[in-house]
This record gives sequence, C-alpha cells and structure tokens, in this order.
Amino acid sequence: MDYDPIKDRLARGFARRPWIRTLVMLMTRQVFLRELEIRRRLRQLQRAGLRPQRILDAGTGYGQYTLFLRRLFPEAEIVAVDIKQAALDGLEEYCRQRGIKGIHYLQADLLELKFEAEFDLILNVDVMEHILDDEAVFAGFARALKPGGRLVLHTPAVPESMPEKEVEHGEFSVGEHVREGYKHSVIQGRVTRNGFDSADVHSTYGAVGGVAWRLGVRWPMRMLSVSHALLPLVGLWELFWLIPVRLLNELETRIPKTYGGCLLLEAHKSQGES
Repeated sequence: MDYDPIKDRLARGFARRPWIRTLVMLMTRQVFLRELEIRRRLRQLQRAGLRPQRILDAGTGYGQYTLFLRRLFPEAEIVAVDIKQAALDGLEEYCRQRGIKGIHYLQADLLELKFEAEFDLILNVDVMEHILDDEAVFAGFARALKPGGRLVLHTPAVPESMPEKEVEHGEFSVGEHVREGYKHSVIQGRVTRNGFDSADVHSTYGAVGGVAWRLGVRWPMRMLSVSHALLPLVGLWELFWLIPVRLLNELETRIPKTYGGCLLLEAHKSQGES
C-alpha cells in the first residue's frame, strides 16, 4: 500500500483549514506509538540536562516533532528540513498564524545536506526506510553535528535472521519503502562507520504495539486508500478506538522486549571530531 497519496491529500486539507492540522496532530499523538516513544525519549534527555542550541528535524513532514521540539527546548534554534516544499509551506503558515518563532524552513534532499558542525541534536523519524543511499545520509548527519552531538532516529526493524535480499529487495509492505527495515546490527554498523562513535538501539512496536498500530493506523489507512470519501467513517473509527489504542501504546512502552517491528536509535558523535 502507498501512503504518500493519502498523506498528500491530508496535507492539502491542512492548507485550507489549519484547525485540521491541530486536530490531526492531537490524534496522532494518541495512536502513533513512535510519537509516544520519541516524545518520551526526548523528555528523558531534557531532564538529564540536554540543552541543544541548534536542532535539525530531518524530514519534518506534518511538523508535529518540530513543534514538540519548539516547546521542549524553547531557547533552541530549529531547522525543519523536508523534500516537499508544500509540507514546509503549510507548517510555516501554521506557525505564523500562531506566533511560533525560532524555526527555519529548508527544502532539501537529505542526501544533499551541506551543514558542517552546526547542530547539537538531529531528529529523524521514519525516513531512512525511504532512502536507498542511507550511508550517505548518515555521513551527512555526522558532518552536520557538532562534536558531542546526538542523533535520535526511529525506523522500521526486521529480525536478524531475515535474509538480506528480502530486507533490501523484497516485496515491501509500504510501497514507498526501499527496504523493509533494519536489523539492529546493520544499522549500528552503518552509523558507526559513517562518523559516529557509538549507537544504542532499542526495540519499539512489540506485540501489543502491533495491535495498536493495526487498529489505529493500518486499517484506517487501508480505508482511505480505497476512497477519500471514507474519511468521515475513518474519523468515527478513530474516535471509537482512541482510548483503547492509547492504553495499548502506553502498555507497550512498559513491556521489556528484545525485538519489535521498529527501532529507536541514539547515536553520538565523538567529542574530538569536527
């Protein structure tokens, strides 16, 4: 199934009615486990003393993470990058209407980033599975970070036992993906050989999170892929399942697991590198 046409139609709705963006962001905060995990980890880092001066949101999309970073680190300067100019225009207009400042908007391919030692923190959420030359992007992230900088990344995962030809060349569950996901060992290796001195990986989306994802995301997206006219039905579906899905997601974050359908990676650039 292809997600981009559905997301693009929603984005056009955002442009006409900014309140829809607010409503959708409130909804995704409840149903997307990845958003819960990212917010949780960033809050932990903030409580532990992280105070970034410059942040790169690499693949901002609808802008929900950019806006969260703006609230969590109010003194930081944030650069929101996306390959789609329309996504940036919509976010910029939304922020203008609400008086949100300190965000810069840059249309760019992540393969062509030109930053050199400018950022303390880079956030990259569910983007790398769309990029074939991922090692070039990891190297670009390392160049863009200041010494001691940090990359926080979320992406789909696959079991260590999966044959590599199925990971990189199989029939993917999402049409826009160029790989099904990452083995923990593979993504650690690609990050550490491209400018990072350490990379810690944690599993997300275990069995409970998988149920929540199917109820709150997969099945509604399937309905929208059939017809955009089903949007009212999808809205009712989401309202009905909202609380159960949120509770399942909260439970998922508390269950120890060795493997899940996605992973959360945190990588550090050496203090001695520039």
